[in-house]
Amino acid sequence: MPKSQSKKEKKQQPKKNKKQQPAWSNVYTLGPITFDLARCAGCNLCMEACISDVFLPSQQEGKAPQVAFPGDCWYCGSCVVACNKDAIRLNELLRNRVHFRPRVK
Repeated sequence: MPKSQSKKEKKQQPKKNKKQQPAWSNVYTLGPITFDLARCAGCNLCMEACISDVFLPSQQEGKAPQVAFPGDCWYCGSCVVACNKDAIRLNELLRNRVHFRPRVK
């Protein structure tokens, strides 16, 4: 087999992706709330803890609740505290994030 043919064959073969799917592949974000669907047990404790009724129960049993009203979130974090699987993250408003800078002398 000539060398030119073997090079062409190598180019035509699909490359194998050695990278695994990232850990955040089962994550969805809607407004201030980020769910990790791989960790969520579908217990709906976050829905019961939410004081502003942001969540609605899922149509399927054992699935994460739906974020129905993300604009009503007060950023209190009660859903994050109620989740015993650490499946919820709260994305704070940019103005509420603190960024310290070293003092220049």
